[in-house]
Amino acid sequence: MIVVNWWRKGKKSGKTLKLVRRARLVPAVPGDALLSASVDFDGELIALWAAKADVDAVAGRVTGPGGAIFPTTRPSRPVPARATRHAPDTRLVAEIAELAVANPSAHAMPGGRILIVGARAEWRPEGADRNAVLYEPDGTIVARSTFGDGIEHVMPSRAGNIWVGYFDEGVMGNFGWGTIDDGPTPLGDAGLVRYAPDLSPDWWFPYEGETWDSIDDCYALNVDEETAWLCYYGEFPLARVENGVVTVWDNEISGARALAVSGGHVAFCGGYSPERDRLVMTRLEDGRVRIIDEHRIALPGGKPLPQRYRMIGRGPVLHLVTDDAWYRLNITHLL
Repeated sequence: MIVVNWWRKGKKSGKTLKLVRRARLVPAVPGDALLSASVDFDGELIALWAAKADVDAVAGRVTGPGGAIFPTTRPSRPVPARATRHAPDTRLVAEIAELAVANPSAHAMPGGRILIVGARAEWRPEGADRNAVLYEPDGTIVARSTFGDGIEHVMPSRAGNIWVGYFDEGVMGNFGWGTIDDGPTPLGDAGLVRYAPDLSPDWWFPYEGETWDSIDDCYALNVDEETAWLCYYGEFPLARVENGVVTVWDNEISGARALAVSGGHVAFCGGYSPERDRLVMTRLEDGRVRIIDEHRIALPGGKPLPQRYRMIGRGPVLHLVTDDAWYRLNITHLL
């Protein structure tokens, strides 16, 4: 992940915005450990679980040349896993007998299907890791594919189109992809790719010959119905993809990890430490993002955010997921 300094360092923020707890994250099988959490097109949370004894098999790490530590691209062994829906009560929606994807996340697809995507994929002479698997609720595999390496965001739409945002290694290459490793062009070269419901790619973020910059790292992604919003490195422009048409606004807010969108307003959420709890409310004007106000995000009661959490934006709602709870904030209440 590329890191730069947060904008306007030292500037005071506005009021504290307290998140509302939507649900406690409780596994369907007692003792299971949380592997991942995502938010679907209905605004409900999808969680992936496995037995604690199986976590290391699918969430391992490997030390590369020079001492750098990377997530593994293949599990050490397949493990049983379970996907649950929280709305807010826990409901088991899929059981997978042998999960064979490393560092996986689970995502709801139309018809009750579940998409499992691994964050990393290695290119090998015999072919690339297939790190995208589509399952029926009973665990039957419908399709397998390769989404490439360096996956940061996965957001299926209501129609089953899958928007995938890539971080820098997925764009520039690693694990056998790219010119450094004398491998093929990374599948995430465009930074944002849309896949069809059958897991085949059908749209790539355009940049050659365009007036906007290419994506080095897709920091934040929000998919609302069939429209995708993103903010990306290097100059952190805000972009909207609607019916295949890209619109870009200049933006001075660096490092946001999630976006919440309501009409012509966009909230840039999170950032680099110590601004990771910042929410910047903006209004879209001709070609630029205009800052309206800045706030701090807190848990109910004003408690500070924990060290571990994930921010996700879907439409106008910011979701924050911790190890054991799911919180929300609808930005329409701020307008």
